[in-house]
Order: sequence, then C-alpha cells, then structure tokens
Amino acid sequence: MVSMIKCLVRLLFVFLMSLSLHHYARAETMTGDTIPSSDSLDQINEFYDLAYQYRDSDVDKAIGYNKQALKLANENRSKAMRAKVNKLMGELFEKKNNFQPAINYYLIAAKIFLEIDDKKNLVNVYSGLGDLYYKNNYDLDKSNSYFQRALDNAIQLGDQELIADVYNRLGGVFFNRENFVEAGHYFKKANEIWMKTGSRKGEAIAMNNLAEIYRLRNKPDKALELYKQSLDINRELGNQQNMAINLENIGLIKSRQNNTDEAYRYFKKSLALFNRSNDIENKVELLILMGNESLKAGNYQEAEISFRKALDIAVNSQHWIHIAQSSLGLSRTMEAKSDFYRSLQYYKTYNRYSDSITLKKKREQLANMKNEFVNSIREKEIESQNKNIHLLDKERKVNLIQRNLLVILMVFVVMLAVFIIVRLRQQNKKEKLLHEKDAQLHKAQHELMELKLKSKEHDLINFALHLVEKNKLLRELSLELQKLAGGPDDKSNRKMMELNNHIKQGLHIQQDVKEFQNRVDESYHDFFINLKEKYPKLTKNEERLCALLRLKLSSKEIAELNNTSLKAVEMSRYRLRKKCGLEFNELLTAYLQQF
Repeated sequence: MVSMIKCLVRLLFVFLMSLSLHHYARAETMTGDTIPSSDSLDQINEFYDLAYQYRDSDVDKAIGYNKQALKLANENRSKAMRAKVNKLMGELFEKKNNFQPAINYYLIAAKIFLEIDDKKNLVNVYSGLGDLYYKNNYDLDKSNSYFQRALDNAIQLGDQELIADVYNRLGGVFFNRENFVEAGHYFKKANEIWMKTGSRKGEAIAMNNLAEIYRLRNKPDKALELYKQSLDINRELGNQQNMAINLENIGLIKSRQNNTDEAYRYFKKSLALFNRSNDIENKVELLILMGNESLKAGNYQEAEISFRKALDIAVNSQHWIHIAQSSLGLSRTMEAKSDFYRSLQYYKTYNRYSDSITLKKKREQLANMKNEFVNSIREKEIESQNKNIHLLDKERKVNLIQRNLLVILMVFVVMLAVFIIVRLRQQNKKEKLLHEKDAQLHKAQHELMELKLKSKEHDLINFALHLVEKNKLLRELSLELQKLAGGPDDKSNRKMMELNNHIKQGLHIQQDVKEFQNRVDESYHDFFINLKEKYPKLTKNEERLCALLRLKLSSKEIAELNNTSLKAVEMSRYRLRKKCGLEFNELLTAYLQQF
C-alpha cells in the first residue's frame, strides 16, 4: 500500500509539472496568432484519410488514426479541418454504439460549422445529433429539436438531397420506436424527393426501409417486392454493400417462412458481397445471424462453422462485442451438441468479454470526459487569443481554476484506478484461497477413500486368513480322529468326544465362508463389473478366484479357504491366465491389481 501511495504522489508531481510547462507555452503564444502550415494540413489529411479508410473494417484503428488527425488539427487551428475531424470522430464512436462521446464530438463539429457558416455539413451533423439523442437516452425533445434545425438549414439551402436525407433519418427514429405509420410517412416523403431528383441511390435506400416496415408487420410478399426493386437498383449502381444488406433482409424473410435452404442461399450471397466490400462489421454480424439461424434449425455443424468464423474475425479485429456474441453462440451450439465442457469454456469467454466491454465503456467514458474537458479548454484558449491583450490577467485566473479542476480530475482518476486494482487483487486472492481449499478438500477426500478401501481389504485378508486357520484346524482334527480309530475303547471314546466338540465348534465354517464371499462381492462390486466387461466368459468361481488373488492370498491359502487341493488351485490359476491372455513373464496377481 505504501508503494502504491508513493506511485500516486509521483504521478501527481509529473502531472503538475506538465501543466506548468503547458501554461508557460500558452503564455508564449498569447502575443500573436499562428498561421496554419501547409505541411501540417497534409499530415492531418493523411491521418484523416486513413481513419476514413478503416471506418467500416476496423473502427478502433480508425479512431486511433483520427485521434492523431484531431491532435494535429487542434495544434494547427484550422477551423474547417477541426470540424471535419470532429465530425468523423462522432461517426466512429456512433459505429461503436458509444453514444455520449459521439454526441460530444458532433456538438464540437456543429459549433465550428456554425462559426464558418458551412450549412451543408451543419445539416448532416444536426441530423446525426437527432439520431444520437434518441439512441442515447430516448430524449425525443432534443432529437426533434436537432432534426428541425437540420430541416430548416436544408430548406434554406434549397438542397433537396439534404431534405430527403433528413426525412429518411426521421423515419429511422420512428422505425426504432416501432411507430411504423410515422416511419412509413417520412420514408415515403424522402422517396418522393429522391424520385424527383433522379437519385437512384436514394430510391434504393427508401425502398429497403419501406420493405423493412412490411417485413416487421408480417407482410412478406410486399416486403420481398420492395427488397428486389432496391436490389435491382443497387445492382445497377454497383453498390455491393447495399446489395448485401438487401440479400440479407430477403434471407430473413425466407427464414421466417421456414425456407431454410433458400434463406441460406441469400445469406451466402450477402456474405460474399460483404467480403468483396471488406465490410468487416456487417460480415461478422451476418455470420452470427447465420449461426443463430442454423442453431434454431438444428443444424449444429453449420452453426459451429459460422460462429467460429465470426469469432476468428472478431479476435483479429479485437471487436469485443462480436467476440462475446460469437462465443455465446458457440456455447449454445456446444450445449446443443451435449459437449458441456466446451460449452462452459465458450460461456466463460462470453462472460469475460461482456465484463470487459462494460469496463472498457466506463474507461472510454472517463477518457472522453477528460478529452471533452481538455478540448473545451483548448477552445477557450483559441477564442481568448482573438480577444484583447488586456484580458490576459482574467485569462490567467481562469487557467488557474481550470488547472485545479484538472488536478482534481486526475486525483479522482488515480484514486479510482487504485480502488479498482485493490479490489481486483482482493478478488484474485479470494479466488486463489478458494481454489487451494477446494484442492485440499479433494485431496483429503481422496486419502479418506483410499484409507477406507485399504481398511476393507485388510479386514477381508484377516477374515480369509482366519477361515484358512479354521479349515486347517478341522483337517488336523480329522487326522487325529483317524489315528485314534484303532486305540483302546475307553481312552478312544473320551478323546473322540473331546475332538467331536472341537469339530462341532468348527461346523459353522461354511457359514463363515458364505459371509466372506458376500463381503468380497460387496467390496469388489466395481472390480467385478470391470472384470466382467473385459472377460465376459469368466465363471463365478473364476471371478472369486480373481478377487482372492487381488487380496494377495497365496495358492496354499486359497486351497485352505476353499477346502480344496493346492493342485486344483494351481490348475484354476493356469486356466485363468489363459482366459486373460497373459504372457509367460506377466504376473497374474499384478495384472489383477490394475482393475
């Protein structure tokens, strides 16, 4: 704990030093304006183009490149470029379904586009904000407010394409609310404008959206008609990505109609197009959909193939949500195939990534709060440089407050990180202790079972030896009787009476033998089952001979126990070796110990 506190103090010291240097650098730049460099603009455009290139195939990589572009754009102070980069950052976070940071970046972009009077981009940003406020917290008032602003600006511009796009987005909001009447109204209005302007791409989008309404309202025939019209237009335009979406939607209808083969034919065509357009996200989502459809149809082999492909792509692209979804699909598939061990492993992967996604979102939100705060400071810095030099003292006071707030935020972040680390260590320690206790309990149970088994075997051996001694005693008595048969009458009678009493005491030997056999049968129940499975032709006497040999009784002791000759026992052992197929150098007793 002491080392952790030292580390915390060092981090705060470094952070305060960096703030001081940053403040000093700002004071140096307060005396004049910076002219954007053409070289830095080229660098920004390079990072921006890379981010745009990866926006569909690898969103995390795209965000990484765009952050570099944003950093340079903020240093460059080119308003148009900063707005453009912030807008793309908002789109990327929207793709990750991380709506709050997406809203923040869109708001920054909207503010700058408003300052430079770029109404066309402003319409797109306002429309995006209308979508995001509904998706984030279903804030209909803010959503409608931004859509109205977008529509007003589009009408001022007289840009029919932008007006149609706003109507289409409004339709999407009502569609997500399952208000299909209002959604259809706006989709149709958008389609009317696109038809007038001759926008074939817009027509294809509107038809696909209207078909979605008919599909969800269980009107498959009308939906199929519109999907195919949209597909024909997209095919004419060579728009492979939208063609793939059309084919996927048609496949969903075929699946609902229980036409599994035809549904799969459309899904595979869609998958091929997503491959060509390198649309990784839609490709993975389609593979997961195909896996779920196969699982529902009972085609577990096909389901496993689809989910495994989705998991491989998701792992390569480090898309945690898709890793979790495909792992869950594989877990359900393995469960359906009764492979419960693999099902559990995949379910653990699903749980691990689900927890990681939640934690990652929290970290991203925290980082974005910090970025938003830093961006806000930079915006104020840029605005302050355009004001009078006499505001410098006031600006310094504001900077002091901002710096203190940053220190508080940093302390909070570090404390939160320390808390999380301590909690994780405690949890790991508890899990380790539980694991150790489980291992000790298992070991103790195993040792107890071994002791019980050894105790039973010891009792059986003692019992067997006791029976051997009794048999031996009876035979000795019998011999004595034979010797006394020719002696004097009185003495012989007296001796024979004594011996007769001894023999009567030993008459219960057969009952003891039966009790011994019952104990052997009970103690070696599993042994007899395994023996019978491997050698089904063994007789009952041969099975009992195996048990006596496993008790490590000698042939002589077995002969005494069974009241038979040593030669008979040796013959029985010989026949048993033959039935077991043992080699000359293999010991029968050692072999039976393996069962």
